[in-house]
Amino acid sequence: MGLLALALWVALPGGVAAQQVYSGREAQALKCAWIFSKTASMLENADLISIEDLETSLMVSARILQLYVSGDDRTKLAGLRVVGTRRNAIETLAEFRGQSMACLRMFPVE
Repeated sequence: MGLLALALWVALPGGVAAQQVYSGREAQALKCAWIFSKTASMLENADLISIEDLETSLMVSARILQLYVSGDDRTKLAGLRVVGTRRNAIETLAEFRGQSMACLRMFPVE
């Protein structure tokens, strides 16, 4: 799946729709935030990590969004939802295994 252009349609108050397109580095940041948050959620649901580890992963995801993705919180969360619809759980876990360290190098959160 290419992340060069994630087109997001966000419904605004009054039924007006606005388009937010994330591309390049911002699209990659969204993908990284997704794989950290979704993987941690799946692992915690399976009792493989603690709630504290889940919270840490969610904080990392939130920080990536805050530092590297433009738009308001609503738009960023809509972007995460779009990323999530483009991959299943198995794909997300595989991406976490293959890309999590690269994500941390590309998008430091400290």
